[in-house]
Amino acid sequence: MRPFCLVDDKLNQADFFVHEIRSAGYNFFKAQCCFSAFLSTSRTLTLALQSSLNGIDEFPEWWNRHRFWLSTNDLSRFFKEARNLDVHIGHSPLQAGASNGCFYFIPSRDLARVPKADCASCCISFLSILCRIVEDAYNNFGWSIDPQVRYTKQEFENPGMSIEDAEEDLGYPRGWTYVSGPWNEEVRWKLLRREAGIYRPQNLFDMYKDKEDVYKSSPDLFVSCYRDALGAEQAEDDWVTFGEDQIFA
Repeated sequence: MRPFCLVDDKLNQADFFVHEIRSAGYNFFKAQCCFSAFLSTSRTLTLALQSSLNGIDEFPEWWNRHRFWLSTNDLSRFFKEARNLDVHIGHSPLQAGASNGCFYFIPSRDLARVPKADCASCCISFLSILCRIVEDAYNNFGWSIDPQVRYTKQEFENPGMSIEDAEEDLGYPRGWTYVSGPWNEEVRWKLLRREAGIYRPQNLFDMYKDKEDVYKSSPDLFVSCYRDALGAEQAEDDWVTFGEDQIFA
């Protein structure tokens, strides 16, 4: 198992790129670069999650449930296909901007179905999905991944272990926190938790909570104005499909 902070790092990076896309103004090149980075980071996040939880008995069943849900979610499938297109072919589906300062996806033969919503709204919705999965990991496997839960007297006493075992678990010599004098054991536990760090990114969980459908309510100014010119046909309320006479083939 690898440290779960790798997952938290990727979550923070994805949040950073979302903010950069939203602040790109009319800088289309910046928006494309940040979207490409968001695609790679969001994919790496799921790989880091698997490497961090691999070895926990309950993980395979838990991950199969989430993986199946991701494979059937329209937005998740779009981001997976967009990432593959960006990384393996070099083409970005982010090909349009509008006077409202937003950037939009254009369907093509390589990626025939894209959201109508602007790029930032789609990224926010997808990051909300990822945050929900990571938060669920903390809720289900907290003892294994969250140092603020793991390094407590109660958690180590249950399997018959001691604070010296906790010190060793963190890579320190047994007795590393012991100081003669008025220090009690709870102070030693607090020191270990401080050294282990605070990983759980609750600020991101709260920020992106219940925002999975943001992209559905986003104005589709670009596509509404230029759908006929692009030869795209609306398949659903929130998605646009590629038309044979599309000029951006």
